Amino acid sequence: MEVVESLERSQGFDAAEDQVHAYLSDDDWRPLPQLIKDRLGALDPQHDLVFMYRAGVFAAGAYRVSALLEQLLRHRVRVPINP
Repeated sequence: MEVVESLERSQGFDAAEDQVHAYLSDDDWRPLPQLIKDRLGALDPQHDLVFMYRAGVFAAGAYRVSALLEQLLRHRVRVPINP
């Protein structure tokens, strides 16, 4: 987290936001859709439901929630998710 804070201080919010997006989506890191899929893997789509709360923390530029939901579908997450 200190890296992002330092980046924001030296290069501004937009640069820090871009870096957070890279952390959450770049395959060189551990992409957010894969992290979520790993956590939801044991759930049963017939009996379980997932609520995403505080998704606004990603802000419009850091990571779009609609893009995340599309990526979860591509990762074959079958548990219903309510953003």
